[in-house]
Amino acid sequence: MDIISKHPEDIERFKLFGNHHLMTIAIMFVLSVIIILMAKKYKRSIKIYLIISLIFMDGSYRLWGGFYQGIDLEVFFTLHLSSAAVILTILTMLHYKQILFDVLVYLALLAVPQAIITPGIIHYGFPHLRFFHILWIHFTVITAVFYMLLIEKHRPSKQSLKRALVVTHIYGVLVFIINRIFDTNYMFIGRKTSAVTVIDYLGPWPYYILSLDLILIITFWLLSLIFKRVFKDGNS
Repeated sequence: MDIISKHPEDIERFKLFGNHHLMTIAIMFVLSVIIILMAKKYKRSIKIYLIISLIFMDGSYRLWGGFYQGIDLEVFFTLHLSSAAVILTILTMLHYKQILFDVLVYLALLAVPQAIITPGIIHYGFPHLRFFHILWIHFTVITAVFYMLLIEKHRPSKQSLKRALVVTHIYGVLVFIINRIFDTNYMFIGRKTSAVTVIDYLGPWPYYILSLDLILIITFWLLSLIFKRVFKDGNS
């Protein structure tokens, strides 16, 4: 069953911005818009769907990557920023906390899309389940955040930029320490990944970490300006 194998033989390698990649992004974008539109009428049902989908997709990936066809605890305990965003989304939708939403909204709208644009699934092209999984779970995170913004009318607080930057940097430091202890490469701050990403254009290790941090700070700040303009009634 090549579509779920960790070592598929008859499935082409993932092609960045290939027809399958772009077509799947387009279809999932349309589906996400439809879900938000349906949420106006079926608010509770859509919220339950989003929560269950995220729990199922995150859990199934960790089990598949961690134990199917061999044990890989680095995948099971994945600590990538987009993985943290998935957990934050689940927690925030189950029990809303302003500080969690303040961090999540930045990750979901800035960090998570990077996993859609450059998913890093070298061996898992169309129609491998991992191909669909990584795109759909990140689209679901973004959809869930827009659900909270547009349907539940939650807003980033005035402290959201500071909270997002502080929490993200603390998380990054902790992940860096874990990487050094266990020789992992979460958030790709231990070494570059073999997949094509924006990191390839930011210089060698460890200098690209500084470049990534600068990009993060600037984009977070720009997003905060958009929030101030769009959500003038933001929470205190």
